[in-house]
Amino acid sequence: MTGDKKDMNNNEDTNKTKSSDPENGAGKKPRRKTRKSTVIFYIIPVVLIVIIVVFGIKFLQDYRTYQAAKNEYSALNQYISETDEGTGDADKQEATADGMQNGSGSETGAGGEDNAFQHLTIDFDELEKINSGFVAVIYVPSLDLRYPVAQAEDNSKYLKTTFDGSYNPSGCIFLDTTASKDFTDMNTFIFGHNMRNETMFGSLKRFYQKDGLVDSDPYVYLYTKDKVFKYRIFSYYLANEGSACYDDFEGDDGYDDYVKAAQKNSMYDTDDVDFTDRPRLLTLSTCSGTTHTVRFLVHSALVEEYDQKAENDSDQESDG
Repeated sequence: MTGDKKDMNNNEDTNKTKSSDPENGAGKKPRRKTRKSTVIFYIIPVVLIVIIVVFGIKFLQDYRTYQAAKNEYSALNQYISETDEGTGDADKQEATADGMQNGSGSETGAGGEDNAFQHLTIDFDELEKINSGFVAVIYVPSLDLRYPVAQAEDNSKYLKTTFDGSYNPSGCIFLDTTASKDFTDMNTFIFGHNMRNETMFGSLKRFYQKDGLVDSDPYVYLYTKDKVFKYRIFSYYLANEGSACYDDFEGDDGYDDYVKAAQKNSMYDTDDVDFTDRPRLLTLSTCSGTTHTVRFLVHSALVEEYDQKAENDSDQESDG
């Protein structure tokens, strides 16, 4: 029995030695934890590298997309050029607006001259060859924003199609499909993307980012082959997609309610527009933020309408 006890004690000692031996099973658990930590240590940098590469590729794609659109519209500037001369009282064509004749209700425009508008040299024929849907050129001097405007049978066309018909997410500045091409509607909508590089309508947000910018030159101009329309900005604000500001209005009461709502929501206040005769409105609209559910609108009212047909005819005679 004594020997058996010794053997049992020896076995117990051996078991204790095995259990405390780091080379045996009990000592392998810390090693498994070490291997897991090592794997995680290597996985995290790999994941970060993948994320960086993906975002890098996306950034490069966006840059190329923006640059392609920027190059296209820069090339179109050869057909739309600004001249140093404005058109003032001395050389202006007959100016008309709703309820205004020969300058009544006029304001000081570009160059500080009454009834003045910035003269642009525009090759309308060439722009029509590039895009048969071409309707006008829009110009906002305070933002140095100048683009051809097109119109399609469906507003979705120019969301990802440029003026020359190329596919590009920058799209094109476009007139609402339901709007009259002669801009005789009581409220005309023109749309454009809010691009990060401030192309298209991406620069409109500068109005609320920089105090006083709009007052430096508070006008929007539309140039057609026969007319130049001069609008005075009176309101801009953020609104949700599908807001009532996109609804049509009817009659004088509907017009008055619409203008009052635009003034109430506005981040900008001015008394320089006389709404007594209910001048036609021009509304510029673009998206805002990253949710694509918020819109930024700029409202303006027609203050002058110039007939430039005679000027176009004289230019053609000079070319001949």
